[in-house]
Amino acid sequence: MKQYCLIVLVNFILGCSTQTQEASSDQNTSDTLSSVQPLEIDTIPQTRIQVNLKPVVIPEDNVPQTDSSQILIVPVYNFVPTSEAYVFLNFNEGYSYDSMTMVKSHLDSVVFDDMETRRRRLPMNKAKAFLDLSLLDSISIFNYSHEFKSMARLKRVEYLDANITGGFVAVFDTPGLKEWELYGISGTSDFIEGFKSEYFEDKTLNQAIKEKVNPGNLRAYDVTHVNLHSYGKTLSAYSCGDYIDNHKSYLIETIGDQHEVLFELDDDYTIWDIIPIPIQLNRYPVLLVRLGKPETDFIWYLPVIFDGTKYQLAKEKVVLSNFLDKEEIDSIKCSSDALLQVNENLSNLNKSHINLLLSTFSIECRNNVEYSQWSNGLLFEVLSTNSSDLIELLSKDDNYDIDFIIKEIETPINDKYIPNDLIAEIDSTSADDPIKTRIIKALQVAQSKY
Repeated sequence: MKQYCLIVLVNFILGCSTQTQEASSDQNTSDTLSSVQPLEIDTIPQTRIQVNLKPVVIPEDNVPQTDSSQILIVPVYNFVPTSEAYVFLNFNEGYSYDSMTMVKSHLDSVVFDDMETRRRRLPMNKAKAFLDLSLLDSISIFNYSHEFKSMARLKRVEYLDANITGGFVAVFDTPGLKEWELYGISGTSDFIEGFKSEYFEDKTLNQAIKEKVNPGNLRAYDVTHVNLHSYGKTLSAYSCGDYIDNHKSYLIETIGDQHEVLFELDDDYTIWDIIPIPIQLNRYPVLLVRLGKPETDFIWYLPVIFDGTKYQLAKEKVVLSNFLDKEEIDSIKCSSDALLQVNENLSNLNKSHINLLLSTFSIECRNNVEYSQWSNGLLFEVLSTNSSDLIELLSKDDNYDIDFIIKEIETPINDKYIPNDLIAEIDSTSADDPIKTRIIKALQVAQSKY
């Protein structure tokens, strides 16, 4: 792989949360912090985490098992002097780059200062108020050779001032980690063990791809080839333009002597590099791509996900249901196998199981008596034990058949659960969402039939 220096990292999210990063322009601004002060360590709730690596095969299942309906995929950077890794953060909804000065006013101590790099701590309660820390309690860290390096826990939140970059960062304890080219994954531990990719150069392939994309008078900026041995294919990134305002990028799949364009980008930025990662969706590996604006120092990273037909640019937090192809979605509807998986985990339900259950509901199932009875009972079980998670998932994902689910709640199959008891349970949750109101109204209908 080509080596390159980190220039200015801008975690640019298309139509998403505004990033907290900024160029390091306030190195000399006055603040109330004096010299280095004793560091207050934040207390992070401890949760059990583990990495479950799969055998060295391409998994048949298209959908990674997750603890939520989202997976976070980000580049990871390394504070070698203090044996800590970090990732850049986004602001919470309602805050933006314009909030930077206000949020920085809450910094309370200096963590590290060596003249070139200064790191200042943001108390965790303030960090949670202003910054998006979801899926960052812990993170699995890999190097670019896809070797698992660390399962790291969130340690604190800081503001980073450096010569070439700056912004709010989540910091993780990573003793002994010395590498620089790293990426992190959170929200799943369903990785492909032994996943390998190999970068190579091939002038003949360069020419074949140029002929395939037919860039006309646009000059090639960069061409990257990566061999995915386990998949029997090569993925290539071809970026070209006129160095002014006409830029194009392509992702091309090569199998034998056949080339197919799987992604095309026509914008004011281009693809500079592709990093396959050990997660797949719709039988293609997820990619982390390095994007940049030609003739500038702006660089950022985003996942690219195969949707069953083409690759699509995604946000850092990948909502899996947005990328399931129709066959995969249809295979889950009315699925007794899916219900069995949920049923076997009733004593240890997580969001992955609840997401699977909710994905099975469809009006197409209304005449399937066995499925209807089983799914209705499981739905009420989840309402009884995991109502907050159920409300959260229903409020975030438009791919569920919510109207049909509400009808199911209005019509309980058995009398194991008293609707008024469930109403009291759901009403006590902290959720404040229209779906919560709909569920309570549905349970009131159910109570009238009780």
